[in-house]
Amino acid sequence: MANRARALGVGGASATRSRELDTQRSYSSDGLDLLEELGPQHESQRSSDEQRVQARARTVTVYDQHLPTTVRTGAQVWGEEAMADERVSKTEYDFTLRKPTAQITDATSSGANLRKVMRYDPATGLEIESRMPRNPGGGDASATKTVHYSATTSSDPDCPVRRHWAGLPCKTEPAGPAGGSLPALPKTTFAYNRFNQVTTETERAGTDNRTTTTTYDAAGRKLTEGVSSTKGTGLPVASTTYSSSSGKPVKLHPASSPR
Repeated sequence: MANRARALGVGGASATRSRELDTQRSYSSDGLDLLEELGPQHESQRSSDEQRVQARARTVTVYDQHLPTTVRTGAQVWGEEAMADERVSKTEYDFTLRKPTAQITDATSSGANLRKVMRYDPATGLEIESRMPRNPGGGDASATKTVHYSATTSSDPDCPVRRHWAGLPCKTEPAGPAGGSLPALPKTTFAYNRFNQVTTETERAGTDNRTTTTTYDAAGRKLTEGVSSTKGTGLPVASTTYSSSSGKPVKLHPASSPR
């Protein structure tokens, strides 16, 4: 509405101005993939020379099997052909699972090419490891492994067979130690209610643990949440009161002392 008012405000030149303030999109021939988008023209400062220019936000996307593999974003400056302040990100896939296996930020020949890697269980398609750009090869504290509950078998003592929770995350933990004299990093386990909402989240580091306990009402809304710890002082249990007419939360207050 604001851009429409601006276009009408210039009188006879409103048609030209409206084209400058519109959003343009182009699609693949089958209409499934958004290939390019141009946003409304506005004044912007170009980072390369700090000049004030008239530009439109531009996004260009390349697909493989209808999955976006390369996304270029930047500014289309009026009167210039090349995209200014261009940023490039790329995504690699397991096309059988149709899930991303790597996300690359600043993916140019002179860029940082920061690579995040995801690994999956080939049978279930569930993510079992996430590796950060610090070490895409994994095996250290910057990578996180996830174990899911199973309905049939389990080789992890922290994650017994739970048919009713099958496929839900049971445990997350670092793929390796922090190293040096740094303390042990925590591993986190989860338990759920019948609606697959987390009821307990327990972080364990060595012999110490911290547990967040959450309760819900019959509508699935959070009622109480508290934190207990074997070291230090826990957090007070907080409760939420909801409006009987709108169902929206109307009050959040402590319900008891720290545990």
